[in-house]
Amino acid sequence: MGALLKDLFGIFSFSFVPIIFCLFSLTLLTDGESFLNLAAFFLVVVLLIELPINSYQDWDYGHDRLFQGQLVFSIFAFTGYLLVFLWYWMAPSNDFLGLGALSLNSFGLDVIASRESSGLIQTAAAVFLAVAASLFLSVIVGHELIHKRHGSILYRVGVFAHIITFFSYFSISHPTGHHYTVATKKDHASPRRGESVYHFMWRSRSGKQKHTIEQEKKRLTNIQLPFWHWKNEALRNWFFEAILALSLIIYGGWQGLFAIVIIGLSSNVFIEVINYLQHYGLLREMGKPIEARHIWSSNRALLNRLYFGAGRHAIHHTGVEDYWRYSGGSDKDPQILTGLMTTAYISFIPFLFKRLMNRKLMDWDWNLASTEEQRLAVEACKVSGDKDLIAHGKKLESHLQRTSPNSKTA
Repeated sequence: MGALLKDLFGIFSFSFVPIIFCLFSLTLLTDGESFLNLAAFFLVVVLLIELPINSYQDWDYGHDRLFQGQLVFSIFAFTGYLLVFLWYWMAPSNDFLGLGALSLNSFGLDVIASRESSGLIQTAAAVFLAVAASLFLSVIVGHELIHKRHGSILYRVGVFAHIITFFSYFSISHPTGHHYTVATKKDHASPRRGESVYHFMWRSRSGKQKHTIEQEKKRLTNIQLPFWHWKNEALRNWFFEAILALSLIIYGGWQGLFAIVIIGLSSNVFIEVINYLQHYGLLREMGKPIEARHIWSSNRALLNRLYFGAGRHAIHHTGVEDYWRYSGGSDKDPQILTGLMTTAYISFIPFLFKRLMNRKLMDWDWNLASTEEQRLAVEACKVSGDKDLIAHGKKLESHLQRTSPNSKTA
């Protein structure tokens, strides 16, 4: 009984965000004032979780079915908000899914009148939360589920979350590519030293798109099927995305198109920003084990509770698939600048991000990198285009020549 209570408390502590999004869905339809109050409260919470309160406590919850159920509940919570947002965005000219008529006929709630009385601040808050819902649905919860057994119900729920956020390539590219090649030149999702987040976004996204096509072509060839076949998961998922997009445009016109942009850009841009923060400049020999030192993590206590352990990224890459079993790591593991969101904002100012993070990279080279990784660092610094990294690379190269006279550094 004690273990069950501990796990139930754990589930509750991880469920704050999906629960509040259920309340957002209800109040956006019925009570604009309550919606704005909740949105303000949520914004305060988002700011508070960036506070430098770290936790290295290991999570070792059991009752897997309960936590899996919590993930599925979260998918429905965020999807529900996006559906309500689409209705709000298109109303009152369009009654999306007939929610207005359903609310009036079944519950006596005139949500159309509530929508007509809403103001610009409420609409801005609704858009902000649609962005947040897209992020949680695709990058956090959907990401958790596509690591489950391929073809399982949980995996398919994760793919569903990615389709409705125009993110479905990720369910193929991520587990078959990034998790094997992270921190190497072969990985599209590992930022190079000196690379800005803007350049990385384009290189990473286009590279992963190419990998998705190549991976499916290889898989289908192995089972003696042509690329243009209904069992091609990439094409099938893109087809569903296209149907969803066309439906929204036909039904909602420009409003539907703008909703697609909000949802699609949110998921696709944010994953690149997160990859940029968690993998910037770190190096690993291809074929060597992935260790905690190859990933930038964040051990902010509240952040990891509310974001399903997203900051504990190192343990995720070392083979632990269930977030409720993530270890807390160590304060000696590589850490991003500060909280996840604050560091994300800093990354949009390339010169500032590089100035701060390159210092951490240099420290990593001297104190955490293996000798072979130091050699890789020398080469990476030479082509970084950053004067500080280039100078650091020269010092590192001299050090390697002194300590290993027979080693070759190109």
